[in-house]
Amino acid sequence: MVSACINHLLSQPMWLVLVSSLGLLSFLKTSTSLLKWVYATFLRPKKNLRDYGSWALITGATDGIGKAFAHRLAQRDLNLILVGRNPTKLETVSREIQAEHPGTKIKTVVFDFSSEASAGVRSIIEKATEGLDVGLLINNLGITYPAASFFHEVDEKVWMDIVRVNLVGSSRVTQAVLAGMIERKRGAIINIGSGAASAMPSHPLFTIYAATKAYIDQLSRCLYVEYKRCGIHVQCQAPCTGTAICCNKNDCKSSFDSEIILVHTITRSLRRGCDWSSRLRSTVCSLLGSLVSMVAGLLASRARS
Repeated sequence: MVSACINHLLSQPMWLVLVSSLGLLSFLKTSTSLLKWVYATFLRPKKNLRDYGSWALITGATDGIGKAFAHRLAQRDLNLILVGRNPTKLETVSREIQAEHPGTKIKTVVFDFSSEASAGVRSIIEKATEGLDVGLLINNLGITYPAASFFHEVDEKVWMDIVRVNLVGSSRVTQAVLAGMIERKRGAIINIGSGAASAMPSHPLFTIYAATKAYIDQLSRCLYVEYKRCGIHVQCQAPCTGTAICCNKNDCKSSFDSEIILVHTITRSLRRGCDWSSRLRSTVCSLLGSLVSMVAGLLASRARS
C-alpha cells in the first residue's frame, strides 16, 4: 500500500507534489499551534503562585481589577503589598481581605503617582519591599481623560498626569522590584494594558491613554525577552473593559464580580500573552474595527464623488 502511494505521487507533476507538500507542512504547523494552545488554555495544571515568592505587590489596588487581584491573590495564600493614593480606601480593602483571609499579611503604601514627587517612587517601593520575598508584581496603574476629547482640547496637566501615572509610574515600579527577582532568579510581572491599544486599530478621543497603554504592551514584550533567562515571566493583559468608579452599589458589585472572573482566568495558568477570552475579544474587536474603518472609507469616497 505504501509503495502504491509512492508510485502514485511520483506519477504526478512535480509542481503539484511541491504545492501539496507545502500545504501539508502548513497544515501540520497550524495543527501543532492549535494543540499547544488547547493544552496551555484548558489542560495545563494551575500555577502555584507561591513558587514565585510569598509576597505580591499590587498598584492601583483599591478599585476595579487591582482590587480583584488583591482578593484573588489572598485566596491563593499570598501576602500583599497594596499601593494606592487614597489611605481610606487602602484601609478598607485591607480590612475586607483580612476578614476573609485572616492569615494574610498586608502592607500598604500611600503614593500619588500623578504628583511631582513621583520620581521618588522607586526608593519608596524598594524600602517597602526590603527583606520581603516579592515574587509577583501586578502593575495596574492607569488613568484617562475625564471625558472624550480631541487631543488639542486636552489640558496639558491632564495628559501629563496620564503619562506620569501610566507610563513613568509603571516603569519605575517595575524597576524597583526587578533587582530582587533577578537575585532570587524567579518572579512574575503582570502589566495591565488595554484593548484600546492592543485590540482596536485606533482609539480616538482618548489618544494619550491609548498611547501609554501601547507602551505598556511593548514594554512587556521586551521585558519578557530580556529576563526570561532569569526565570522571570512577564505578560501584558489587555482587557477591553475596565471600571474604577461605579454609579451605585449594584453596579459596583456586578463590575467587581466580572473583574474577579477576569483575574481568575489570568492567574489560572500564568504565562506570557493573553488568556483565551482576551485573545477572542481582541480578535473580534480588531475585525470590527477594520470593518468600521473600511465602511467609513467607502462612505467618505462616495460622499466625495
